[in-house]
Order: sequence, then C-alpha cells, then structure tokens
Amino acid sequence: MKNRKAFTLIEILAVIVVLAIIALIAIPRINEQIEYSKKESVERTVDSLVRSYEYEELNSNKKIGRKDVCDYQDGECAFTGYIERDSQDRIVVFINTPKGCASGNIDDLDVTGTTCGVDDVTPPVIQNIELPSIGTNFVTILVKIEENESMIQSAKFRLLDRNGNPVTGWEDDDYTYEAEDSKVAKKTFSDLTLGTEYYLEVKVTNTSNGENTSSRLYSDGTAIRFVTLGFEKPKITYDTTKWSQVKQVIINYDPNFENKENKFRTLSSGQRVVDDWEVVEDNLKIISILNYHYYVNAKSTSGSSVLTTTTQIGYVDNAIDVLNPKPTIEPLNYKNGSGVNTNLVSLRLKDDKSGIAYYCVTTTNNVNNCSGDGNNTQLNKWVLAVNNASDLTLANKEVRDKTVQHQFSNAGKYYVFLKDAVGNLSDAKEITLYKVEYDLNGGTGNVPYQIKLQGSDLTLTDVTPTRSGYEFLGWDTNPNLNRDNPTYLRKGTYSNDSNIKLYAQWRKTVTITYNANSGTGTVASDKCYRYNAQASCSIKFKNGGFTRTGYTFKG
Repeated sequence: MKNRKAFTLIEILAVIVVLAIIALIAIPRINEQIEYSKKESVERTVDSLVRSYEYEELNSNKKIGRKDVCDYQDGECAFTGYIERDSQDRIVVFINTPKGCASGNIDDLDVTGTTCGVDDVTPPVIQNIELPSIGTNFVTILVKIEENESMIQSAKFRLLDRNGNPVTGWEDDDYTYEAEDSKVAKKTFSDLTLGTEYYLEVKVTNTSNGENTSSRLYSDGTAIRFVTLGFEKPKITYDTTKWSQVKQVIINYDPNFENKENKFRTLSSGQRVVDDWEVVEDNLKIISILNYHYYVNAKSTSGSSVLTTTTQIGYVDNAIDVLNPKPTIEPLNYKNGSGVNTNLVSLRLKDDKSGIAYYCVTTTNNVNNCSGDGNNTQLNKWVLAVNNASDLTLANKEVRDKTVQHQFSNAGKYYVFLKDAVGNLSDAKEITLYKVEYDLNGGTGNVPYQIKLQGSDLTLTDVTPTRSGYEFLGWDTNPNLNRDNPTYLRKGTYSNDSNIKLYAQWRKTVTITYNANSGTGTVASDKCYRYNAQASCSIKFKNGGFTRTGYTFKG
C-alpha cells in the first residue's frame, strides 16, 4: 500500500478561510430570512386580530373604543396588547406576540422581531387632570399622560361619593389622542345627579410586561373632587295690565339648564285637564278658551332631576283657543268580525286638545241643520261620540281619538260635523256612499244591503242563501245568467263607485239513469243543469248498450 500525503497547514488554513467567507455571506442572509419570517408572522397575527375588531364594530354598528386583544383569542392569551381608533379614526394597534411586536396605525405599521415594552420598568406619568366641562348631570375629563419608553395600554376612570363609596365601576376612556409631548385620554360620565359632590379616580397602565401603573385614588387623597351644577326653578311672569289684549307669558330660566321645556295646561273651573303638557315657545302667547282658567307650567330637566313651576294666569274669557286645532274626521268602510262590510260606515273622530264630544251627519253642508240629541241611525242629530256624558270630564286618550260606526239607509252625499269638549266645530267632512242590494232570485234567507264608501273596495256579503234542490253559485247583475262562473262570488270584492243590485245565481242538477228492462248490459247515467228560472234542460240519450235474447233494442 502506498503512503498518502497529509494536508499541509497552509491547505487547512485555506479551507477555513473559504468556509469563513461563506459563513460571512450566508449567516446575515439567514438571519434576515428569520427576521422576515417573524415579521410576516406578526403581520398575519395583527391582520387576524384587526379583522375581528372590525367585525365587532360592524355587528354593534358603532365605534367600540379600545379592546384588549385577549378578547379575540380562545383559551390561553398568547398575544397581549390592544386595538383602538385614534382621534383621526385610524385603527391603531400595540400587540406583543411570541415572535415580535407591532405598533402604530395599520396603514403604517412598525413591526419588529422582538417583543416590545419588555425593558420598560418606569410607570407612566399622569401630568395633569382637567375637567373642562361640568354640567348638571355630566362631567368631561381630560387626562394628560407622559410615557416615553413603551406605550399607554389603558386609562381607567371611576367615580365615588363623598364617603368613598363607588358610584360607577372602573370604565375605559372614550378615546385617546396625541398631544404635542404627551397622550391625552378623554372620558365623559353622564346621568349624574344634580348639585352632587363626586370624587374621580384615575389609573393609567403602560404596555410593559410589568404593567406599570400610575393612579390618583381616593384612598391616598389624590382623587379629584368636583360638584355637578345645581339650578333654580324657572320664573313665570305676565303683565296683568295687558292680559286682556296680549295674553303673553314670559319664562325666565336658570342659565345652567340643559333641557328647557315651556309647557302649559288649560283647566276648567272644575280642574279638568284639557291640554296635557304641550310644548310651546319661550314667549308664550295664549288665546283663551271660553270660560277657562289657564295654568302655565315651565319644566326644566337634567338627567333624572326635574324642576317645575306652575302659575295660574287667571280666569279668562272670550274668543276661541287658536292653539286648539279643529277636530278632524276620517271615514272608513266598516267590517264585521268576518271581515265583511255592512251598512255601517266607520268615522274616526280626532281632537288632540280638548277631546271629542258629539258628531252629526246631515245631507246638507250646514251645521245649523244639526239639533237635539240622537243616535247612530239618525240624521241631523248630535250623537254622543263617547260612552256616556260623564266621559266628557275625563282627559283620556279614548276621547281624543275614537272610531264610531254610523248606520246609513241610502246612498248619496252626506256631511259630517264634529264638536269637541269645549264647543269647537270641525269643518264639514263630505262623504259619498253607494248601496249594494241583494235579490235572492227565488231563494230564501236574509241578506242585508251594504253601504260602500267612495274610493274604497267593498267586501261582499258572506251570507249564503238557500233554494230547495239548487246549488248557490254566487251573484250577478243579470237575474238569468244561466251559466256557471257568475261575476261576483261570496265575499268577493266590489270596486265600482256606483249603486248596484245583485241577483243570486242558482243551478239544479238533473240526472238521467238507464234501466235495461229485463235486458242485460250497463249504460252510464247522464246529467244536465237547470239554471235559475229554467224549466228544463236538454240531454242527448245514448243509443245502444243493452241486449236481450230474441229482441231488438229500439231506444
């Protein structure tokens, strides 16, 4: 065996140098690829979490504020941080994942292959707390925060009473925005109590793994004290020397009111409420109802707090209340429990102020034709529109809007007038009616006439008349239609604006059977129909079909 010559030192050094050069070139590329892979993984994670955040906003149909990313993970919280919208309505994230960190708005995301905020051991600094707006039932809070190492994860707020008892739970800020050298968290509490002392607690946490927190707490005496605004009752004045000519009321409010309502009610000498809290103008001009007292109410509200002042203006007279609109009338076709129209017409009577009282139906456009008391079958009489006369002293919804039925005997043009509880009259409501009559055409039964209101469809009677030996087919204008399929069926629709008389349509079935008369064989029976007044019907007899031994069939 021949001896092989070993590598020299120079050769070995050359190989090492070559390998070092290769490593110098390859390792950075590998590291870059690893870093790129980490960033790509972080971006995919952020994209998935942001889509969950946007989906929640879409479902709730509102901005949802800051959300902890743990809310979008099942089981163990592998990623930490938050998603929110900034003051420019951009989605901003600060998310830690095992493979890196993502921060900033999603259109300009800063992604690193290392976790963020790990080395931040300094808590955020609450630089200043301002209460720029305090009302009777709300407070707005601005907290200026400095955080130079990581980012602000959350700002939470809570209100306590003067004894340190929580009034609210810990709540997140409404939104945050960037100031020149700090971040500002804004929060508004509403539905607070008028003129009440509160203490505000604040906690701010950064995004470090240690969750460093700064706070202003009631327990350490650093909570912020504030008091919601109070207010006085409104003042009502009017000039008694000019009341008979002007009737003007002036309402002066405390400037701290959030919600101001000028209200007035009119009451009779018996204190019956006629107008129930109607909103009017600041300078209220009132024209009186005949012989009625006026009371003016000014009401101011702030959250659950209400202050009301009531002033009696006095006993006023003359004129018609122009704030009380005329009563109105709406005619409708009336249907019974089976959905069929009858000889009644529905009249919807409305008066939003004083309440309805009486109505009258007349054949002429002259309310002077209406006199005396009557019922819903009479013309030219005042008919009580409520259940009984005592209802006229009640200010309930039934007497403000009620539907009554009036029976009409004939077609024609009618006029309806309505009188409210204090005597105001409506304009005349003109209605035109048509009559549908029924002729049983040889049948028996009771089919009442119907009244049709112009411009509306009428559902025909659901009554089925009878006639011995006949089948009822429906109704037609021709008494001797003498065929199937009449124009109108039971409970059909009549749409024409005209009077009409409808005749019952009848059909009698005549059946012919064949007898073999000692012969053999079978011949099917025949039938024909007799309609209405017909005395007979025609059948062509069958020829053949029977046999008999020794005989010839002749018919």
